[in-house]
Amino acid sequence: MAPKVTAIGAVSFFCPGIPRPQGSKQPWRSPAGRLLMVEASRGLKPWRDSIVAAGLAARAEQQGWPVQLNGFSVRIASLVFALARPPSHLLKSGGIAPGAPVRPRVAPDADKLARAVFDALTGVLWHDDAQVVSVERLCKVYTRDTPGMFLNAVVLEKQPHADVALEG
Repeated sequence: MAPKVTAIGAVSFFCPGIPRPQGSKQPWRSPAGRLLMVEASRGLKPWRDSIVAAGLAARAEQQGWPVQLNGFSVRIASLVFALARPPSHLLKSGGIAPGAPVRPRVAPDADKLARAVFDALTGVLWHDDAQVVSVERLCKVYTRDTPGMFLNAVVLEKQPHADVALEG
């Protein structure tokens, strides 16, 4: 039987902006002639800066998030990326065109969007993104409102070492 896990703090926030993926690299030659691999996603740094600012503000406003970040596990209940609906999906009347997809099925990949969030929040909500032990809901949706990212996470109390038996 799995040990009982208790949430000791929670944080929820929306970060407005255009979600940017992290993880794809492209080669770039330095002025010294060295070949370097750099992030292919333009706008990643400002997006990550926005996530840091939103995470710090949410942590300051909401109770229970530990000051000492090391040693805790974090469960992300929800990580939702709201992407702007392309104009081709809209009718001139403002409605959504018949046949327009409900959810984005094109780039950017959800896992690469999540990677940018996890790395941006390192040192803000967790010491290392390896502390994120589960993501219960990761999705991309279209919006006609403000694009951005919604995160809802809980920090779990420190647990004694225990193994979990997987049943299948």
